[in-house]
Amino acid sequence: MKLKLCSNYTAEGCASDEGNFSQYAGPVYRAHGGCGTVTALMKNTSSSSTYLVNAVRDSTNCN
Repeated sequence: MKLKLCSNYTAEGCASDEGNFSQYAGPVYRAHGGCGTVTALMKNTSSSSTYLVNAVRDSTNCN
């Protein structure tokens, strides 16, 4: 699993948590709140080439 959070504050960059987890990845925090993107990836096994979850979403309402 991999969970990545990128803030719209470009100087802050992204934070991520990834590895072989039995339940979930995270939490992942950034210092600034507000608009950004979350990327979530999950495979059945680490050697699999197929993702069960492959999603990118806005972390908050960016309008």
